[in-house]
Amino acid sequence: MKPINFIKTKNHTEQQAMHRWFWHSCILLITLLICLSIIQMRLFFTYKNAQEELQRLKPIEKQLNSCLTEKRTLKETTKILKNKLAKTNRIKHKPKNPADLLQTLNQSPSDIAIHNISLNKKQLEITVLAPHTKQILEYATNLQKNTLFDQVNVGSIEQINNQIKGLLQIKIK
Repeated sequence: MKPINFIKTKNHTEQQAMHRWFWHSCILLITLLICLSIIQMRLFFTYKNAQEELQRLKPIEKQLNSCLTEKRTLKETTKILKNKLAKTNRIKHKPKNPADLLQTLNQSPSDIAIHNISLNKKQLEITVLAPHTKQILEYATNLQKNTLFDQVNVGSIEQINNQIKGLLQIKIK
Protein backbone atom coordinates (compact mmCIF):
# COMPACT_ATOMS: atom_id res chain seq x y z
CA MET A 1 0.00 0.00 0.00
CA LYS A 2 1.08 3.38 -0.86
CA PRO A 3 1.27 6.19 1.65
CA ILE A 4 -1.33 8.86 0.99
CA ASN A 5 -0.56 12.33 2.25
CA PHE A 6 2.41 10.92 4.13
CA ILE A 7 0.20 8.47 6.14
CA LYS A 8 1.21 4.83 6.05
CA THR A 9 -1.78 2.59 5.89
CA LYS A 10 -1.93 -0.83 7.53
CA ASN A 11 -2.42 -3.96 5.62
CA HIS A 12 -5.74 -5.81 5.70
CA THR A 13 -4.85 -8.40 8.43
CA GLU A 14 -3.56 -5.69 10.78
CA GLN A 15 -6.75 -3.67 10.22
CA GLN A 16 -8.88 -6.72 11.06
CA ALA A 17 -6.80 -7.39 14.22
CA MET A 18 -7.29 -3.77 15.33
CA HIS A 19 -11.00 -4.03 14.55
CA ARG A 20 -11.28 -7.22 16.67
CA TRP A 21 -9.27 -5.67 19.49
CA PHE A 22 -11.57 -2.61 19.50
CA TRP A 23 -14.77 -4.70 19.69
CA HIS A 24 -13.33 -7.02 22.31
CA SER A 25 -12.34 -4.01 24.41
CA CYS A 26 -15.83 -2.48 24.02
CA ILE A 27 -17.56 -5.74 24.98
CA LEU A 28 -15.23 -6.16 27.95
CA LEU A 29 -15.84 -2.56 29.08
CA ILE A 30 -19.63 -2.91 28.76
CA THR A 31 -19.52 -6.23 30.69
CA LEU A 32 -17.43 -4.59 33.40
CA LEU A 33 -19.86 -1.66 33.68
CA ILE A 34 -22.84 -4.04 33.90
CA CYS A 35 -21.13 -6.07 36.66
CA LEU A 36 -20.27 -2.92 38.60
CA SER A 37 -23.81 -1.60 38.29
CA ILE A 38 -25.22 -4.94 39.52
CA ILE A 39 -22.86 -4.86 42.51
CA GLN A 40 -23.81 -1.24 43.24
CA MET A 41 -27.51 -2.03 43.03
CA ARG A 42 -27.11 -4.95 45.46
CA LEU A 43 -25.19 -2.69 47.87
CA PHE A 44 -27.88 -0.02 47.55
CA PHE A 45 -30.68 -2.50 48.31
CA THR A 46 -28.71 -3.91 51.23
CA TYR A 47 -28.27 -0.38 52.56
CA LYS A 48 -32.00 0.37 52.15
CA ASN A 49 -32.94 -2.87 53.96
CA ALA A 50 -30.52 -2.05 56.79
CA GLN A 51 -32.05 1.44 57.11
CA GLU A 52 -35.58 0.00 57.24
CA GLU A 53 -34.54 -2.55 59.85
CA LEU A 54 -32.87 0.20 61.89
CA GLN A 55 -36.10 2.23 61.83
CA ARG A 56 -38.05 -0.86 62.83
CA LEU A 57 -35.71 -1.63 65.74
CA LYS A 58 -35.56 1.93 67.18
CA PRO A 59 -38.56 1.46 69.56
CA ILE A 60 -37.16 -1.86 70.78
CA GLU A 61 -33.81 -0.17 71.40
CA LYS A 62 -35.51 2.49 73.56
CA GLN A 63 -37.19 -0.22 75.64
CA LEU A 64 -33.91 -2.10 76.01
CA ASN A 65 -32.08 1.07 77.05
CA SER A 66 -34.63 1.74 79.77
CA CYS A 67 -34.34 -1.89 80.94
CA LEU A 68 -30.54 -1.64 80.95
CA THR A 69 -30.53 1.56 83.00
CA GLU A 70 -32.96 -0.04 85.44
CA LYS A 71 -30.71 -3.11 85.61
CA ARG A 72 -27.66 -0.93 86.29
CA THR A 73 -29.40 0.92 89.09
CA LEU A 74 -30.60 -2.36 90.58
CA LYS A 75 -27.06 -3.75 90.39
CA GLU A 76 -25.70 -0.67 92.15
CA THR A 77 -28.33 -0.83 94.89
CA THR A 78 -27.73 -4.58 95.27
CA LYS A 79 -24.01 -3.93 95.61
CA ILE A 80 -24.61 -1.22 98.21
CA LEU A 81 -26.99 -3.46 100.15
CA LYS A 82 -24.53 -6.38 100.02
CA ASN A 83 -21.80 -4.11 101.39
CA LYS A 84 -24.09 -2.96 104.19
CA LEU A 85 -25.10 -6.55 104.94
CA ALA A 86 -21.47 -7.66 105.01
CA LYS A 87 -20.60 -4.80 107.35
CA THR A 88 -23.46 -5.62 109.71
CA ASN A 89 -22.54 -9.32 109.64
CA ARG A 90 -18.94 -8.45 110.48
CA ILE A 91 -20.06 -6.33 113.40
CA LYS A 92 -22.62 -8.91 114.48
CA HIS A 93 -20.14 -11.80 114.43
CA LYS A 94 -17.28 -9.81 115.89
CA PRO A 95 -15.92 -11.36 119.08
CA LYS A 96 -16.12 -8.02 120.91
CA ASN A 97 -19.64 -7.28 119.74
CA PRO A 98 -21.24 -4.73 122.11
CA ALA A 99 -24.64 -6.34 121.65
CA ASP A 100 -23.32 -9.69 122.90
CA LEU A 101 -21.64 -7.99 125.83
CA LEU A 102 -24.86 -6.21 126.77
CA GLN A 103 -26.87 -9.41 126.50
CA THR A 104 -24.53 -11.27 128.83
CA LEU A 105 -24.49 -8.36 131.27
CA ASN A 106 -28.29 -8.19 131.31
CA GLN A 107 -28.56 -11.84 132.29
CA SER A 108 -28.20 -10.76 135.88
CA PRO A 109 -30.46 -11.65 138.77
CA SER A 110 -33.55 -9.50 139.08
CA ASP A 111 -32.44 -7.70 142.23
CA ILE A 112 -29.23 -6.35 140.63
CA ALA A 113 -29.51 -3.14 138.60
CA ILE A 114 -26.80 -2.00 136.20
CA HIS A 115 -26.25 1.67 136.83
CA ASN A 116 -23.40 2.63 134.50
CA ILE A 117 -21.33 0.92 131.78
CA SER A 118 -18.15 2.23 130.19
CA LEU A 119 -16.40 0.28 127.46
CA ASN A 120 -12.80 0.67 126.34
CA LYS A 121 -10.93 -1.46 123.81
CA LYS A 122 -9.77 -4.05 126.33
CA GLN A 123 -11.67 -3.23 129.49
CA LEU A 124 -15.26 -2.82 130.61
CA GLU A 125 -16.29 -1.02 133.80
CA ILE A 126 -19.75 -1.61 135.25
CA THR A 127 -21.37 0.12 138.19
CA VAL A 128 -23.99 -2.17 139.77
CA LEU A 129 -26.60 -1.52 142.46
CA ALA A 130 -27.84 -4.35 144.69
CA PRO A 131 -29.43 -4.74 148.14
CA HIS A 132 -26.57 -6.95 149.48
CA THR A 133 -22.83 -7.34 148.84
CA LYS A 134 -23.26 -11.07 148.41
CA GLN A 135 -25.35 -10.54 145.27
CA ILE A 136 -22.67 -8.36 143.67
CA LEU A 137 -20.03 -11.02 144.36
CA GLU A 138 -22.26 -13.77 142.89
CA TYR A 139 -22.84 -11.60 139.82
CA ALA A 140 -19.06 -11.19 139.43
CA THR A 141 -18.49 -14.97 139.68
CA ASN A 142 -21.22 -15.60 137.07
CA LEU A 143 -19.51 -13.14 134.72
CA GLN A 144 -16.15 -14.82 135.34
CA LYS A 145 -17.63 -18.11 134.08
CA ASN A 146 -18.63 -16.49 130.78
CA THR A 147 -16.33 -17.09 127.79
CA LEU A 148 -16.41 -13.47 126.60
CA PHE A 149 -14.44 -12.19 129.59
CA ASP A 150 -10.87 -12.88 130.67
CA GLN A 151 -10.87 -11.53 134.17
CA VAL A 152 -13.51 -9.99 136.44
CA ASN A 153 -12.34 -7.86 139.38
CA VAL A 154 -14.52 -6.24 142.01
CA GLY A 155 -13.10 -2.75 142.32
CA SER A 156 -14.90 -0.93 145.09
CA ILE A 157 -18.04 -1.54 147.09
CA GLU A 158 -19.80 1.24 149.00
CA GLN A 159 -23.20 1.76 150.57
CA ILE A 160 -25.45 4.53 149.32
CA ASN A 161 -29.03 5.02 150.65
CA ASN A 162 -29.83 1.44 151.70
CA GLN A 163 -28.23 0.05 148.52
CA ILE A 164 -24.79 -1.24 147.81
CA LYS A 165 -22.92 0.20 144.85
CA GLY A 166 -20.20 -1.98 143.35
CA LEU A 167 -17.66 -1.27 140.62
CA LEU A 168 -16.69 -4.24 138.48
CA GLN A 169 -13.66 -4.12 136.18
CA ILE A 170 -13.79 -6.71 133.42
CA LYS A 171 -11.06 -7.53 130.88
CA ILE A 172 -12.44 -8.56 127.49
CA LYS A 173 -10.88 -11.35 125.46
